[in-house]
Amino acid sequence: MTEALADLAAMSDNLEAFIAMPGGMKRLRQVISDAAIRGLLTKRDGSEGTGSDFLTEVTVALLEMPSKVAISRRKRERQAARKKAAKLPEPFPVPEHWTWAPFGELVFNLDGVRVPLSVAEREGRRGQYDYYGASGVIDSVDDFLFDGDLLLVSEDGANLVNRSTPIAFVATGKYWVNNHAHVVDTVHPETMAYLALFLNSIDLKPYVTGTAQPKMNQTRLSSIPVPVPPLGEQRRIVDAVHERFAILDQLLESQASANAVRNKLSLVAFDDMAKGDAEFALSNMDSLVTSVEDVKRLKTALLDLAVRGLLVRQDPSETPAAGLDTSGAPDLPFGLPAGWCAATVKQVLEPDRDISYGVIKLGPEPTTGGVPTLRCSDVKFRRLELRTVRRVDPSIEKDFVRTRLVGGEVVINVRGTLGGVARIPESIAGYNVAREVAVVPVGDQVDPDFLVCVFSSGYFWKLIQANLRGIAYVGLNLGTLRQMPIPVPPLAEQRRIVKELDERMVLCDALEAILPKISIPG
Repeated sequence: MTEALADLAAMSDNLEAFIAMPGGMKRLRQVISDAAIRGLLTKRDGSEGTGSDFLTEVTVALLEMPSKVAISRRKRERQAARKKAAKLPEPFPVPEHWTWAPFGELVFNLDGVRVPLSVAEREGRRGQYDYYGASGVIDSVDDFLFDGDLLLVSEDGANLVNRSTPIAFVATGKYWVNNHAHVVDTVHPETMAYLALFLNSIDLKPYVTGTAQPKMNQTRLSSIPVPVPPLGEQRRIVDAVHERFAILDQLLESQASANAVRNKLSLVAFDDMAKGDAEFALSNMDSLVTSVEDVKRLKTALLDLAVRGLLVRQDPSETPAAGLDTSGAPDLPFGLPAGWCAATVKQVLEPDRDISYGVIKLGPEPTTGGVPTLRCSDVKFRRLELRTVRRVDPSIEKDFVRTRLVGGEVVINVRGTLGGVARIPESIAGYNVAREVAVVPVGDQVDPDFLVCVFSSGYFWKLIQANLRGIAYVGLNLGTLRQMPIPVPPLAEQRRIVKELDERMVLCDALEAILPKISIPG
C-alpha cells in the first residue's frame, strides 16, 4: 500500500510530465486504478457498514435472484457452497472494514445462455442488435439473448495478456453474446461497475492458460480474489476513478493542443532561422527543441545558417577565393556576405578530374580479397558507415579507376537512398564506389568538409529534389549536379564554419540520442 501511495503522490505532483512520457497516460490510469482497488482514493463511511456485511447480503440475494436462464435453486446452492469452501489468497493489503471474496461469490454466471454464430450465419441475420465477442461488439444480428445491464469478461484471446483494450465491460440494452466472453450478473449495478474496474486493473496472467491462444475459463475467473468494500464505497470508488480519468483526458487534450502550437512555432522559428533570422530561435531553444524531430529541424537550420555566412563572423582580412573561375555561375536564392562568391559545383572541382559514378554491377562478392566499394547504404548524412561495406572482384573494379578514392573527395548519393553525403578520409584510400554514389573531387579553393555542409544543407537538398529524374528509379543526373550553384567563402572562413558547425552538431547528436529517453513537458 505504501508503494501505491508513493506512486500516486509522485504522479499527482508531475501530471503533465507523466502524460508526456511514452506510455505515460496508460501508466497514470493504472496507478489510479491500483490505488482505487486498494482503498486509497476513498475514506470509510461508518454508515455504509463493512465489506463482510455486503458479502452476506449478496450471498442471500444471489440465491433468490430471478434467473435469465433456467438454473435450479439447488444447483445455485451447490455453486455457492463450492465458492465458500475455496481457500482464498489476499494479494495485497486493504482497509480493515473490507473483506475478500472469490469473484464467483459476487456474481451470477450466465454463460449457459450464450450462443455462438458463425460469420456465415451472421451474414444472413444482420439486424439491429449488437453481437458481442471477447473484446466488445464485433457484428449485429436480428435477435437478442440478453436484455439489461450485464458484465462481460473476455474468455480468450491475446488481449487477456497484452491488455490493449479493456477485458471487462458492461453491456446495456438488448444484445447477443458469443462464447468468447463470459456473461455475469450482479445484485447491484454499482458492483458491476466496481468489478469491471477491478478486473481491468489487475494482472490476469495467473488465471490464463495457453500461450498460442490464451484462455480464462469460468472456473479460473470465479477463483480470482476480489477486495470487497461496502456497497456505498464501491460506488464512491468508481466515481473517484472516473473523475480522475476525466481530468487526465482534459490534460491530454490541452497538452495535445499546446504541443500542436509549439510544433507550429518550432517550424516557423527554424524556418526563420534558416533564412537568417536566428534571434528568436536561439533565445528560445529550450522551449523549441523538445523532440527528435525538433533536433533534425535545428540541424537543417544550422546548416542553412552556415552556407549563408550567418554562423560565424566574417573577417575582412581573409582573402577571398583566388583563381576560381566563377563566370556564368547562376545566382543563389539568397544574398552573400562580402568576400563570398557563387560558383557551380563543376567550377570547384580538382583540375583534370570530373564528377563520376562508380562500379555499375558489383557482381558476386569474392570470398577473399576484393576492393571495398561504398554503396548508397554506406553513405549516410554527413558520415560513412564502414561496417557493412562489401567488396568487388578486382577484375570488375579495374574498369572504374576514375572513381577509385584517394582521400579528400566528397561522395554524394545520386540514386537509391538519397540524402547521404560525406567526406572521404585518407584512411580508406583505395576504396571505390558503386553506381548510385557520385565522387566529387574537390579543388584546393574549397575545403571538402565545407562542401559537405553545402551538400547537406536544406538549400541544396531542395535543389536536388527539384532536379530528380526517373519514374521507377529516380536519380540525379551528373550533368545537373555539375551545374548546381554553391556559395564559396574565403578558405579560412570555410574552415571556421566547419569547426563551429561540428561543435554544434555534436550537441545536436547528443540531444537526439537522449530525448527519446526523457520527457520535456509541453
